[in-house]
Amino acid sequence: MRIRVGGQWHPAKAFRRWTDTDGVVSVHVKICLIEDGWPMDHWRFYHWDPAAIVESHDTA
Repeated sequence: MRIRVGGQWHPAKAFRRWTDTDGVVSVHVKICLIEDGWPMDHWRFYHWDPAAIVESHDTA
């Protein structure tokens, strides 16, 4: 999957996806961002928003 963070798309891995009791789809992801030249993993919970999260079959 790809996640939009800071106006840029980044690769991410989804570890859990579920539907909340109110019908909202949420996802637990790990995003790898490059900070000062170093890859840094960030864990986040998101509500599924097609403007910010897209499914991708890219491995890059």
